[in-house]
Amino acid sequence: MPGPVISAVKAITKQKNEEYKDYIMRVAKEPNARKVKIKDIEDNLNSIPQCGHLRADKYKLSKWILEMVDEGRWEV
Repeated sequence: MPGPVISAVKAITKQKNEEYKDYIMRVAKEPNARKVKIKDIEDNLNSIPQCGHLRADKYKLSKWILEMVDEGRWEV
């Protein structure tokens, strides 16, 4: 497997006992993993009723962070 693929897979794999916020910040550092995680979060949001659900809020914030980094508007 090419190095960038291995790096992306390692970055997007959540570690045991890893806090979600730490996981998202780690994913944000790896461009390919970041793009995959944004799509994954979009899919997750489509399956959650939009009624102020805490999980939806967590996903929206995570997506915003990843998009800001992806657009070069925030550095990690």
